[in-house]
This record gives sequence, structure tokens and C-alpha cells, in this order.
Amino acid sequence: MKRALLIVCTAAEFVELGRVAAVLKQSAKYEPIVLFAENYPNINNDIASCHAKNIVSLYPNGNQICPSKLDVQLGFIAGPNRGWKQRVEQLFVYLPEKPGRLLQSLWDFIFEIYCLLNYFRYYKRTMREVNRIIEKHYPDIFIIAQDNVGYFGKVYGSPVLIKTAHKKGIPVVVVPFALAIPTATAEEYLNDPSYSLTKWINRLVGFKYPRWVYEYKGCKLLPLHAYKILVMEWLGVAPPNPWMVNSGFADAIVVESKFAYQYYLQGGIPKDKLVLTGALSDDVLTDNFLNSDIRRKNLYQELGVADLPMILCALPPNQHVLNCSGTCLNRPEVDFKNYDEIVQFWVRTLAAIKGYHTIVVLHPRLKYNDMKYLEKFGVKIVQKETAELISLCDIYVSSMSSTIRWAITCGKPVINYDVFKYRYKEYLNAPGVLTMENKNEFANVVQRLANDRSFYAEIVNHQAAYKEHWGRLDGRAGARILTLIDQLIDQSIKEEIRI
Repeated sequence: MKRALLIVCTAAEFVELGRVAAVLKQSAKYEPIVLFAENYPNINNDIASCHAKNIVSLYPNGNQICPSKLDVQLGFIAGPNRGWKQRVEQLFVYLPEKPGRLLQSLWDFIFEIYCLLNYFRYYKRTMREVNRIIEKHYPDIFIIAQDNVGYFGKVYGSPVLIKTAHKKGIPVVVVPFALAIPTATAEEYLNDPSYSLTKWINRLVGFKYPRWVYEYKGCKLLPLHAYKILVMEWLGVAPPNPWMVNSGFADAIVVESKFAYQYYLQGGIPKDKLVLTGALSDDVLTDNFLNSDIRRKNLYQELGVADLPMILCALPPNQHVLNCSGTCLNRPEVDFKNYDEIVQFWVRTLAAIKGYHTIVVLHPRLKYNDMKYLEKFGVKIVQKETAELISLCDIYVSSMSSTIRWAITCGKPVINYDVFKYRYKEYLNAPGVLTMENKNEFANVVQRLANDRSFYAEIVNHQAAYKEHWGRLDGRAGARILTLIDQLIDQSIKEEIRI
């Protein structure tokens, strides 16, 4: 039996990689092994899911996870600790202005050199860790959810992991959990001077390696700290297009839709790496779509509610970064002071719609116990995967989420409330997707779509002609992905014999 090592760093990654592990297990040809490389909220649920399916799960050190000992810290910080740097900087406050600025500049330079040397050490340590797991578990293939330069500095970061796997003749396939776009990273770093070319070290690196520079809203940015970029370049693990997730050196990329295929091609990813299989989430959609009536009836029986149309709401995670005075630093244009205000307005608006049930699904980063208070406003929180519920709903409400693709594929009208005002362009012209960022417009559109049947029918009809561009509901994505994994392993064996 062949072994597949699946590397999970976040809850969102496990959603798709967990499905991959289940497909591999059911095939009876593979033993999937899930390596939880980082700690994250709700990780215990994901580990328990693996054990329930008899799928082996590992700590970062390669040892098997025992469900009775989940209090062990799973992740560790590979990069430099900044705490002592900040403590030293506090001393500069007591100096006169000019000497203080001079010492601060000198201190910044010393710390950049320290970080540079530290990441060389991290690189060697990561290679040792990966090699130790390879020698212990003998995987035939590595499966990751994203090849991201931002993972350089994390445990089992994808750039280093791919290089180490290839040195051992092990193929690596990317099974994305979402379609990552450069503007998402740019928005996150826009107001952070450590990524801006206003810093001298960033300007120097940007001049030497111009492909790392991305201009967004009049600002020139780097996707990483300068010292990480230098280390990646010198070690030969830097991808051709650093701002394009999955543009690195994986052997193949699973592509979820025709839309995603064109997106990757336009981003410069070679055509021979792209395999249009569809996503395993599409198979979940298909199964529930074909059985939507009985599934919704069963769901309503569990919830103890009457048979009414459904509004499905996927709450976004908290993306506010507040300073000590409560001002939002990263999203100053947002209409709300904090995340609690956002979710309360959101669910109150939906709960006010007469003749519908509002079902809420939580982002993988959110915990039910933290959010269950929202049910007092008249909504129901369901602890199921979003893909299991979209086929059952009549209206889907989300915020710039990759799950919008699922709703389009199923022919469900979408209200895309850009509450954080990211203004990504991917869904602006998507059929059947109504995008807004103003809270009054959101409330008005919800009311109109729910109560104006001719408007509802117009959106559905407009969407119908484009559904296959966003997904494929034939229930065969799992079989196609399994065939791809077989082919990659067979090819690596042939190359090894030839060598």
C-alpha cells in the first residue's frame, strides 16, 4: 500500500485535505498520513475527525498523535523572537531625539542581519525535520493545500518542503482549498511599513529582485520581509512569481474549475502543471444537490423548524486589527467599530426576513461557543461544512469568500457583502452574484431578493448559463484526483529507475 503525506497548517486547509485523505483511504490503495504542522483553533476537532476515519495523524516531530494527549503544543516558531528586540528599543525612548534615531537605525540593521542568519539556520533545521519524517514514514507523495512564499518561516513551509521532497525523488501535488489572489495579500500588508519599499532594506531587495515587488493602490510592497526573500533567493527556493500562490515548484496543481484554470494561466503558471480535475468539494455539492429535498427535510427536523425557504449565511472571520484606542488599523474604511458589531448587524438583518429560515455556518477559524450568542437574534448556527449546505439553500450570503464559487455552480443567487471593503475583482462580473459594501444597500438587496420573485428568477436565469465555468457537478472529482496521484507516483518511479 502506498503512503501519502498530507501537510496541514490551517483549519481551512484541513477542510479540503481532509476530504483528500478520506478518498485515499476509501480507495484501499493508499495509507493517508496527515501531518498537523501548525497549531490552530479547532485543531482538536480535525484530529478527532482523522481518528474517527482511522487515518493516521502526526505531530510536527513525526510522532503519531494520541487523542488522549491533545494538550501537547503542536506548532513551534521557527523564526526569530522579536520580544527581546522590542525590549531593547524601549531604551531608545530615554535618549535625545537624534542619537535615538541613529541607534534605532543601527539596531534595525543589526536585527536584519540576525534574521538573515537565523533563517539559514531555520532552513537547515526544516530540511532535517522533513528528512526525518521521510525516513520514518516512507511517503510516496506529498500533498499540500498551497505553495505559498508566506509559508517560508513556518514549520514545514512549502518552498523548503518541496525542495526536500524532490531531493528524495518524492512528487508534490497541490490540492488548493481556495483560489488565492495577490490583492488579498496586498490588502493585508498595505498599511504595514515592514513590507513597504519605504524601508531601505526593502528598496534594496526590490531593486535586486524586481519580481518580488507588487504595486497596489499607489504603494510598492513585498510579500515577505526582506531577509526572507534574500534567503529564498540564495537557496534557490524562490518561485518565478512570488505574488502568485502555487507558482512554485510543485509537480502538479489540482484545478477546481475553468475559471481557476484561466486564472492560473494568466498568472504565468505553466500549462503542463495544471490538471483540471474539479475539487472534492464539488463531489460534496453534487451529492447534496441530487438529494437536496431529503437533506433539507432532515436538517429542518434536526433543528425543529418548519419547512420554509433557506438563507444560508457564511460568516467571515474577524479581520479587524485594533489599536489600544479601538481604532481599526488595517481596515480604516469599515463601517463598524469591531467584529461583534459586524456579525450582529449581519444576522439581525437576515433574521428580519419573513418567510425564510436563516442558517449560519461559521468560518473554520471561528468557534461555536464564541458565536452561539447570535442564535438569540433568531438564526440557527449549524456545525456542518458549508459545501454540505449550499445545495440546500435558496439564497447564499457571504463576504468575498472562495465558497461563492460553490453557490454559482449550484445555481444559487449570491449576496456578496464586502463588509471589510477589500474590493476584490474576481466576483464583480460573476453571474448571479450581487456585490455591495454599504450596509444599507446590503439590507435592501436582501429584502428584494427574498421578496421579489421576478428579480429572484432573473438572477437565477442569468446564472444558469455560466455554472459550468465555475465548477463541475458530475461527482467524479475524487476519481480524477486519485488518477492524478497515481500518475505522479508512477512517473517518479520511472524516473528513479531511469536514473
